[in-house]
Amino acid sequence: MKLKRTVPFLLTLMLAFPLPACRSAAAAPGSAEQASAAANASALAPAKKIVLVSVPGLSFLELQPSWLPALPGLAGLQAGAAWGAMNIRTPGRGLEDAYLSMGAGHFAEGGPGVQGLQAKERINGETAFEQYARYGGADREPVIVIRELEALRRANAVNYYHALPGLLGERLRAAGIPVSVWGNADRVIAGERLTGFKTEAGKSYRRYAPLMLMDTAGTLRDGDVSDKGLLHDAAYPAGIRTDYSWMLRRWREQPATSVTLLEIGDLERLYDEKAAYSQAAFAEAKRRVLAELDRFVLELKRYMAEGANAQNEELWLFSPKVNADAAKEKAYLAPLLIYAPAASQPGGSSLLTSATTRREGIVSLIDLAPTLLARYGIAVPPDMIGLPMQTIGGAQAGALTVLLGTVSELQHIYRLRPPLLYGLAIYEIAVMLAVLLLALVAADKLGRRGKLLCRAALFSLLLAPAGLLSMGWMPQEPAFAAVALALAAIFAASLACAAGARTPGGLAAALAGAGLLVTLLLLYDGMQGARAMQRSVLGYDPMIGARYYGMGNEYMGVLLGAALLGLTALQQMLRRTRRAAGSGTGPAAAAAAPPKAASPGGASAPRPAAAPAGLAAWRLPPPAGMLAPGHRAAAALAVPALPRRLRRRLAVRLRAAWRAWPAAAAGAVVAAYLAAPALGTNAGGALSAAAGFGALGTRLAGGRRWLRAAPALALLLGAALAGLWLLNAGAATGGAADRQSHIGRAFETLLQGRLDVIGAIILRKLQMNAHLLAVSAWSKVLLTSLAVMAVLVLRPRGRVRRWQRAYPYLMHGCAANAIGAIAALLLNDSGIVAAATMIVYGSVPLLLLKLEGA
Repeated sequence: MKLKRTVPFLLTLMLAFPLPACRSAAAAPGSAEQASAAANASALAPAKKIVLVSVPGLSFLELQPSWLPALPGLAGLQAGAAWGAMNIRTPGRGLEDAYLSMGAGHFAEGGPGVQGLQAKERINGETAFEQYARYGGADREPVIVIRELEALRRANAVNYYHALPGLLGERLRAAGIPVSVWGNADRVIAGERLTGFKTEAGKSYRRYAPLMLMDTAGTLRDGDVSDKGLLHDAAYPAGIRTDYSWMLRRWREQPATSVTLLEIGDLERLYDEKAAYSQAAFAEAKRRVLAELDRFVLELKRYMAEGANAQNEELWLFSPKVNADAAKEKAYLAPLLIYAPAASQPGGSSLLTSATTRREGIVSLIDLAPTLLARYGIAVPPDMIGLPMQTIGGAQAGALTVLLGTVSELQHIYRLRPPLLYGLAIYEIAVMLAVLLLALVAADKLGRRGKLLCRAALFSLLLAPAGLLSMGWMPQEPAFAAVALALAAIFAASLACAAGARTPGGLAAALAGAGLLVTLLLLYDGMQGARAMQRSVLGYDPMIGARYYGMGNEYMGVLLGAALLGLTALQQMLRRTRRAAGSGTGPAAAAAAPPKAASPGGASAPRPAAAPAGLAAWRLPPPAGMLAPGHRAAAALAVPALPRRLRRRLAVRLRAAWRAWPAAAAGAVVAAYLAAPALGTNAGGALSAAAGFGALGTRLAGGRRWLRAAPALALLLGAALAGLWLLNAGAATGGAADRQSHIGRAFETLLQGRLDVIGAIILRKLQMNAHLLAVSAWSKVLLTSLAVMAVLVLRPRGRVRRWQRAYPYLMHGCAANAIGAIAALLLNDSGIVAAATMIVYGSVPLLLLKLEGA
């Protein structure tokens, strides 16, 4: 398709694409009609009395077997509750941000001093309600107010998450479900007047829990976050302890259908003062605080079991923030348990999971709000990106034990990640620069062993991701043993490839082996549930929370780069083998040549061409050869009715298409794997695969200039988008929202006409790339690889043409790799990482060619 015809077609396609979204906007789930219907339906939902117990500072360190024997209440819940490890990472990383995100079902940002206050508490001579009303508050009957509501709204409207603070409380209130919040994490008892509140907000006064259950007006109609729930006690941190009997009475006063949040701040206050304690005194104080909390849990459990409404009561215990000891041990995941007397089984427990994470025992803090709404039969609004939690392993006797093992494994990976990845980045930069310098300055002086070592170092860059992936298959091995085994495997494989690459033909074979090995290992692991990738330091980590399933951007770049290299190097090897076999040179050809036969006239008859040998025997003939004997290129013989000129043009087009089919087939496989919601689930990767393999196929089909391939690449990207739509969009597949991937939910958002949300996603990707460009070590790898390729391509002039004549497939692969890396950079939120891991598979082959003086 010519450019002048392609551009209008693409513009028409782009203009027509948003039309379904505009038409479906009127029927979006967030419309007023559907919201009203959901509220009416929720009125018929079964009664539920749910108590949320928030314990800031609680972590999995306090749930280890060394602690549980002294905590009979929590130990009793070990068998009978559903346990989960909750990612509590938020943009602002403060306690207020965690509560806000829980209530929004989205990642929300708070700010210093944003807290809930009793409406009648006085600050600087006026009540909190008077300040709330002056700032624009609309509710006239609040008990608890968030004075800074308008600042919260503005902050979340302009950031790239666009969360709606108070959405959970608003939906519960609209459904007629009473909501209340009790307790705080204050360090002082100030009475009705808050002295020095502005300067002490966040230090002495910490009343963040209302941010979770407030409505969109920034208010609550019931609750008390003043100092009424605190008692003076000099033996406790800050001379304050929680009045648990007061808390218990407040909960028992709530109606049979209600949501009650109780904040227990003793552990948070203890860690605020840890630096002032002796080691023994701190251990004793922590034991006392945990014992008080444990007795309170026992009391709640007893009242729930004995009450008349026991069938409809639930206890949710969670931590919005882990303590300093846990953070030091890299135990950033916070505990969450859900106990329901009606659902508990003697001696059995279960693990929590959600479609947000797709990991057994792992959930996100943004899943709390959708799960609460689901308990009451309330539809989850589209502004929440979290998904309801489910339980798995209903009769699993050791769910907490299994979860502790998972958390420990994740801690181990998180500790290994920085030294190994920074070390890998530095190693890649050092090897590429050192080999480039040696190849430019002292290539003739290296000698046989020197070149062998340089080749081995370069091949180790290609095989390192496979070695890091293999560490995921050794989760039970000590860190030192796993690292040692991975390094040994990389070193042995690199030496083997370097030894096999001493000849020009061996170089292509070694590159093909390295590329295909890495590609097949990644695809195999993905087909097996990505178990190794989830445990690899080059994979993703639930503690970071950027990705929980599918293929991360690090290995996505590796997969694309290795697949392009493996395919083009294999084609280069087959081309060389075919040419060697067809020329009849070499001992094998001489041995295979039949004796000359005498013609009747005494002259020698022409000798038939030698049959292909070795790998060349397995190469498919061109399409013309399939139609006519003797492998003649005159494909037009098969269609004699066509004009001669048209037959010739058809033959040229058939040969061009036949040259491009390997790239098309491999690209389709890789792109489908990355796009599939049950496999790669990486939209940017699928589009990058379409760009990289599309560029390769276009060049192999006879395109002489990359610029002329732009229309074809645009069409391929459009086809990849259509494939993503069919594989992931709920509207196309009929899948429920909780079974969709994040890609499917993005397509559903587009269908609803939420272009503001799509724009926020694009902006977030750009901002993340800009941030990583400045701080990530992978940006240095990317820049180094580009600099190496530029030096090798630009100086001296004419070198690239010689390489293209001698190694056409390899050079096409390197160029396609660069195009794919640019696409990965632009289409992914951490595209710097993907581009850096991908571009290595383009710069290393060029360095090997230069090293060998090709």
